[in-house]
Amino acid sequence: MTAIALCYNHERFVRDCLESIRRQEYPNLQIIITDDCSKDASPALIRAWIARNPSLNVTFLAGARNQGLCKVLNQALARATGAYVSMIATDDIWEPGKIMGQVRQMERLPERAGVLYSDAFQMDETGAPLPDRFIGSFRRFDKMPEGDIHRTLWDGNFIPAMTTLVKRSLFEQVGGYDESLFYEDWDMWLRLSQRCEFAFYPTPTAKYRLVRTSMSKASNDRMEMANELIYIKHLLLRGVPRSARNKAFNHAVRWAFRQRAQDPRKGADLLRQMIRLYPSPRLWYGRLLYSCGASFRVYEGPLSGARNLKNRLVAANSR
Repeated sequence: MTAIALCYNHERFVRDCLESIRRQEYPNLQIIITDDCSKDASPALIRAWIARNPSLNVTFLAGARNQGLCKVLNQALARATGAYVSMIATDDIWEPGKIMGQVRQMERLPERAGVLYSDAFQMDETGAPLPDRFIGSFRRFDKMPEGDIHRTLWDGNFIPAMTTLVKRSLFEQVGGYDESLFYEDWDMWLRLSQRCEFAFYPTPTAKYRLVRTSMSKASNDRMEMANELIYIKHLLLRGVPRSARNKAFNHAVRWAFRQRAQDPRKGADLLRQMIRLYPSPRLWYGRLLYSCGASFRVYEGPLSGARNLKNRLVAANSR
């Protein structure tokens, strides 16, 4: 079993996270700690914690330059030796018994199961508990999705990455994390869900910390651009189910319009490629506006109006 802890400027929280890993008391636990060139005292705190725990099997990967989360994760996975992998950012905390309980459940599941996940508690920067759990703050389910959840994931990511237990062999099968992306998990869950079933562990296994600096506008913009690239990637692979294609088309067109100021040919080439694969009126309309120099808002306006009209009609018919 391999635990991967991912640090970047977490000096306020890193010791609590590492202690929560130490308290797992799981035999033969390989711990890989990464630091993506933090600008604070995180590396020194990590080294001091390792020195205080000489009996643990710990590898520390300290980056000399910032490389981004997906690249750092791939470097850690290349060192992993356990049959299962769990990952946690070092501003979060694992609950006691997380690994032992999940490994036991995974080994009772059918071979087709490859990812086990749970809900997570949420806390503020001081560690004070927050009322909502992680999954409920993103999606509401009558019953937690299990089995083939690929289509469910196309409605949006809801899986707390720090709660998962994943068969390491699956990372090798899908080729690791996409290093062109700003964040890691949604694209990986989409790819893994095409190869294995997901199972739900009923007990929350982590505390997820809401940190103000992680919610900056710059980060939100990069997250949105990453979402666009994920939709484009899976559209080109014909991996987007029909039910999610209109939403995917809108993300692809938005990305193309973003490119126009820097590389107009790049955006135009994408739209042509999309139309060859999917001769959708939506994409033809986007390409026409793109070639005329119109803004994405012009493209989006009629689509928003059509969606609102459809929603009103559905609501009227349901009365």
